[in-house]
Amino acid sequence: MKLRLPLSPALPAWQPADTLAWATTTKRAATITQRVGQGRDFLALVTEIRRLVESGALAHLDEMLEERRAAARALLHVWQHDERLAQRSLDGDRVRRLLRHQNPRPTYLTTTGLAAVLLKYFDELDSWTPGLFDEVSTATARAVQSQKTRNAAHDLVATMRSEPRLYLDRQGPDRLAERLVAQNLSLSDHVRRTGLLGFDDGRYGERVRQAFYLTRIRRADHTTSGHEVLTEVAAKSVKNSLSATAGRLFGHDLLVALTDRTSGTPSDEWLQAVIDIGGDPRLRHTPDWSTWWQRLPRELVDRVTTWLSAEDLRLFLMAVENFGRQERVSDLQRLFPPRKKFLWGLYDSGLVKETRLILGTNVRNSVVRQVGRLRTDAAKLENMPNTAIIFVDCGDFHIVEGSHHFKMWLYAGRPVPLLTDRSKQRFTGDDLRYTVPVAHSQSHPLGYNAHDEVTHNGFWQRRALEFLIEKHGFPVEPRAVLSPEDYATLKHKFGLPVRRTMRRR
Repeated sequence: MKLRLPLSPALPAWQPADTLAWATTTKRAATITQRVGQGRDFLALVTEIRRLVESGALAHLDEMLEERRAAARALLHVWQHDERLAQRSLDGDRVRRLLRHQNPRPTYLTTTGLAAVLLKYFDELDSWTPGLFDEVSTATARAVQSQKTRNAAHDLVATMRSEPRLYLDRQGPDRLAERLVAQNLSLSDHVRRTGLLGFDDGRYGERVRQAFYLTRIRRADHTTSGHEVLTEVAAKSVKNSLSATAGRLFGHDLLVALTDRTSGTPSDEWLQAVIDIGGDPRLRHTPDWSTWWQRLPRELVDRVTTWLSAEDLRLFLMAVENFGRQERVSDLQRLFPPRKKFLWGLYDSGLVKETRLILGTNVRNSVVRQVGRLRTDAAKLENMPNTAIIFVDCGDFHIVEGSHHFKMWLYAGRPVPLLTDRSKQRFTGDDLRYTVPVAHSQSHPLGYNAHDEVTHNGFWQRRALEFLIEKHGFPVEPRAVLSPEDYATLKHKFGLPVRRTMRRR
C-alpha cells in the first residue's frame, strides 16, 4: 500500500518557550565542551593555584608554570572564573611565561582558555594595567596561529584565526556589528555558528551586543515605526550595563544615538524609547536627570525638549478639538483651526524652546484613553476638570494658552518660577489668571505693560501679533502663524504689524 504524503508538510510554528529551551540546551552543550579534561587531578591543581594567588605566592606560581604544563590551563581557568584573582595575578610577563613552556605549542584547550580570558575581560584589561589588552591579545593571536587546522564545526580557534580583526582587536566588536547589520544577519546565529556560544557572556560579548544595538539605531529612520531594537534597548539590563566609554553607562550611548538627529520629527515609538531610557529631560529635580541627561551634551537635551514640546502641543490640541466635538461647542470648533495654526506656526518657526501641559481631570482621562500612558510631564489643573492649559516658552516671550473660555496670556521676557518649576505639579485657575500675571508685572521693568490677555473672539490673532511684533519687537512672522485667508485679511484690511526695535528683558 502506498501512502500519498503532502509535498510540504505543515509544521507548527515554534513557540517562544521552545526557542528559549533550545537556546538553553545549546549553551549547556557549549559549557560542557569547555569542561572537557577537567578531571579530579585538574581540579586539585586549580585549587592549588587559587591558594598560591590568594596568598600572594606568585613566584611559586611562576615556578609551577615552568614545571607543569597543565598548570597553564589551570591558571587560565582561575582567571576566567574569578575576576578578583585575575586582577591580582594576570599580567603580560605571566601570560608570556605561561605560553613559553607549552612545547612545542600550547594545547587546544590552553588556547581556548586564553581566548576565553581575553573575551571575558576585553576592554577592562587596560583598566587593571595599562597595555594589558595588547599583551593578552597578542599572546592569544600567537596561540591561535600555532594550532593545527581542525575540521570541527563551530570552532572558536578557527574563527579567531580566520578573522583576527573581529575578535582580537579593540575595534573588533564595532566591525562585527557593522558587518552583521549591513548583511542583515542575526547576532545570535553568528554566535552559534562561529563557536562564540559560551564565550559571549563577558565584556567582548557585551561590546558586540552594544555595538549591534547602536549600529541598528544609527541606520534606522527615526521618523518611522516598527523598529524592534527600540523595545530591546529600553530594558534596564541593557541601559544600565557599562559603556565602552569610561565613566558612562550604555544608556548614555543609546540616548546619544537616538537623539543625534538634526531633521524630522521622531515617531511616537522612537520618542517613547528615549523617555523609557532617560525619562523626561525637563524634570531636572528627578534622579533620572542626574543619572542620564546631566551627562549628555546640552544640544541633545534641548533637542529632546523640543521633541516633547511637539508632543505637548499635539496633546493640548487633541484635548481642545475633542471637547469641542464631543460637547458640540460650535464656537470652540470654529476657533480650533486658528489656534492650531498659531501654536504650530510658532513651533515650526523654531521659536518654541519648551512647553508644559496643565490638564484638568476629565481632559487628562480623555487624552489617556486615546493615547495610553502619557509620556510627557503634565501637571494637574484643580477645580477645572474640563480645561486644558499649555505653557509655551519661546525664549524672549512666553504664552499661557487654554481651552474653553480661558484666554491667551502673552508675556514679554522670561516666565516667573511658578510656571517653570517642574516640581510644582498642581495648579488652580487663579494661579494662572491672577498670581502669574501679578508676579510677572512685579519682576518685569514694564510692569503690567509686559503682558496682555487675548479673548478668542473675532480676529483675535491681530491683537496677539500687535503685542508680540509692534509693541515688543519679537521675531514672529505673521504668515507662519496665520492661515492664508487670515493673513490676507490682516494684510489688506488692517495692515501688517510693523516690528519695533526689540527691547530685551
